[in-house]
Amino acid sequence: MKRRLLTSIMTLVMMLSLLPTAVLARDTGSGDPQEAEDTAEPAPKNGEEDTPTPVNTADGKLDLADGSIVISATGYTQGDVETKYTGDYTIMQTSEGSTTNNITVTGGDHQITLNDVNIDLSAQTEGIPCAFAIESGNVTLMLADESVNTLKSGLIDNGTTGISCAGLWVGKDATLTINSSEENPGKLTAVGGGTDSHGFGNSAKAAGIGASRVYGTGYDTKYNCVGDITITGGIVEATGSKASDYGGAGIGGGNNNSKIIVNGGKVIATSGKTDVNSRGAAGIGSAYGQNGMKTITITGGEVKATGNSAGIGGGAYRNAG
Repeated sequence: MKRRLLTSIMTLVMMLSLLPTAVLARDTGSGDPQEAEDTAEPAPKNGEEDTPTPVNTADGKLDLADGSIVISATGYTQGDVETKYTGDYTIMQTSEGSTTNNITVTGGDHQITLNDVNIDLSAQTEGIPCAFAIESGNVTLMLADESVNTLKSGLIDNGTTGISCAGLWVGKDATLTINSSEENPGKLTAVGGGTDSHGFGNSAKAAGIGASRVYGTGYDTKYNCVGDITITGGIVEATGSKASDYGGAGIGGGNNNSKIIVNGGKVIATSGKTDVNSRGAAGIGSAYGQNGMKTITITGGEVKATGNSAGIGGGAYRNAG
């Protein structure tokens, strides 16, 4: 009997030794659905992942292929809405050939880099045919390394009012500094608006870089004056308007006293008319009958100036200043 009891006890112990393993496996199993649901990250709300955080993408990199550009003291407009921005600008052109979209600065202090821009308004028949106008403000114009940039303006005459625009117009309340790297200089070509004989007469005297010219009804003195111009680097070729018998100065012009300074770069400035039968404009300085520049200072760089009057100085009947 004792042997039978011992056998029963051993059998019971063996059964109990198997029971905890099964219970433990059930209690701690990682496959339990409720346990997985309790530890998972909360699911995103419907549409939450499709709502990006707003980012200000204004960086001053603009493409003329997208339209004309107006830069103010507080931002820029390309289209109908002004974008607030006060940093440096880089203006490029991804479209092939030339464009009739232009650049206007209305105020403020800016550094603007041109990178292979080609603006041609020589055929424009209405509005203000100015490729690059600095109405007021202070602009440092950088020419991107090895870039080639062209600014050609136009001449409009409707019989009572006419305007001949400088390729790069620098208004009387503006200053311009042109610069580029010394190792890989960029190039700028600027041409004043108008060619051949024209009813615009002796008012067709827009510079390549400098003053524009207006006459007749709607006459506005702001176009006929020029601000200070400084060239410190780059390859700069400027040719005045070729309209009428007068033509414009390569760089300068205007009926006010301002300054031209060249202290670096390579500068080629040519008056619009160079033949002996034309009335003179300087390569760098004034056009025919204009009051002239106050000072012209050359301290460095390479300069070639060709005029129908002085190469550097005053136009016919005027002094340099």
